[in-house]
Amino acid sequence: MKMYAILSWTFLILTPVSFIGILFIVLKKDKGNIMTKLFTGISLGASIAFVMWCISAYIGMNFR
Repeated sequence: MKMYAILSWTFLILTPVSFIGILFIVLKKDKGNIMTKLFTGISLGASIAFVMWCISAYIGMNFR
């Protein structure tokens, strides 16, 4: 039971880290103007962060 709580909190803590990391990678690697980079980075980062948040919520609610 404690392992699932640790795993859930790990995913929850890494959610903003993944958003910032993906945004940073897109800004460094993508070619084009800054608006395209920002739009791509924010949308991709937000979608990955949302998936990680959903995994954290699923683990936290279903494995008590």
